[in-house]
Amino acid sequence: MDGINEQMMQIIDEADSLWRDGRYADAIACYERAAANDPKDTDPLYMLYRAYRYYLHDYVSAERILQRMIEPEPLFYYEYADMLLDSRSSVRDAERAVEMLVYVREHADRKNEHVNTKYVLATKLLGDFYRRGNGVARDGERAV
Repeated sequence: MDGINEQMMQIIDEADSLWRDGRYADAIACYERAAANDPKDTDPLYMLYRAYRYYLHDYVSAERILQRMIEPEPLFYYEYADMLLDSRSSVRDAERAVEMLVYVREHADRKNEHVNTKYVLATKLLGDFYRRGNGVARDGERAV
């Protein structure tokens, strides 16, 4: 097991180095290779998602990666909702984002600190939606 983790870290380190050198296609290939080696580990997929969304501004590819991440880790719906709300996103969809935020709120195990963070962020974002009437009917009571 440790050999697999060590191999994964080497691939991700290689991808990070390639990215810093501006060799984006090679870095993406490394992240994909790492994800293929351990499909249950979302770390390489998350790095790939970040590359597409934040650096290449390719929201369609970022959405494809998020769909792969949600299967092993459903709380990535928070990231998905955030991308659907991004004003620069070509896949913008406020109604779908609200559905995903509700899912996170209903399924988060708030005892786990990592999950709790997603729960809190989803709660705040959902409250903002109801307060502003973005993707849902404006409702001050539900916003609170």
